[in-house]
Amino acid sequence: MNVRKDLIVLNIFVLTLVAYVLTSNSVLLTAACLIAVYIYIETTKIKRTLDFKEAEIENLKKRMTLQREYFTETLVHDLKVPTIAQLRGLELLQHETIGTVSCEQKELIVQIKQSCKYVLDMITTVINTYKLEGGDDNIVYEEFNISNLLTECFDEISYIAKDKNLTFACVSPQNNILLEAGRAEIKKVMLTLLSNAATYSDENERIPVNITADNDLLKFAVSCKGIALTKEECREMFNFVRNNESRFSIIGQGIEMYLSKKIIDIHNGQIFVNTDGENSNTFTFIIPRYKSKTKIKDTVSMCI
Repeated sequence: MNVRKDLIVLNIFVLTLVAYVLTSNSVLLTAACLIAVYIYIETTKIKRTLDFKEAEIENLKKRMTLQREYFTETLVHDLKVPTIAQLRGLELLQHETIGTVSCEQKELIVQIKQSCKYVLDMITTVINTYKLEGGDDNIVYEEFNISNLLTECFDEISYIAKDKNLTFACVSPQNNILLEAGRAEIKKVMLTLLSNAATYSDENERIPVNITADNDLLKFAVSCKGIALTKEECREMFNFVRNNESRFSIIGQGIEMYLSKKIIDIHNGQIFVNTDGENSNTFTFIIPRYKSKTKIKDTVSMCI
């Protein structure tokens, strides 16, 4: 029944019932009973239809869950596992376990290993992003020293800095800043922003990293001098689908920046980028220092 028809039938039923009460006419009582039976039948049909729709929706959810699991398993078994096998094979060649290798061949093996490691990292990034999109974050919160984590990040991307003679510098005015968060996830965000800054900095530059905190919030900011972003690029930087191709982009960067945003969102924080319009860009994230359900307001960047 449509809404208009329902209202008409219901009004007729009420009027018939009122007329019967006033007149005690048996014909009116019979009519009211028939209308009541009609309403009951139609209501039962509607309930059955709703139950069927709910069952369809539930089955659709189950199919979507199975598809997500299948997609993840495909990435792991069909892509990740073979890539790991390739790396192990390359290591055997590099260490001359199965025969001698010339200097030129060793150099080629190193380059292939770097490529395989990059592919492996991208596969892991896609899997993690896909899981976060599906609501499966499984983040383990723990308390750790953010300065120590930054030192680890510096060590891991030192090869990028060495190639361009870059210098990373922590200019934080505070020491021993503790943060309660997902350590592995925050490290992923920091590595993404740091490697981004290193990739797009001019050679021989100094890359300052600033970490500040109060009782409630922690702010991490890394700056670089090189290609200046436009305002539109700043707005689109952490979106999965960008309106225009950014000049500030390399293969895989989009998904890494998007994953960083998802991680910061789960930590109830914010991540953004600012530019001076000339040659400097600053990537920043702000999160609560301790596990909290309170989401940071849009104006929080002015608080620290």
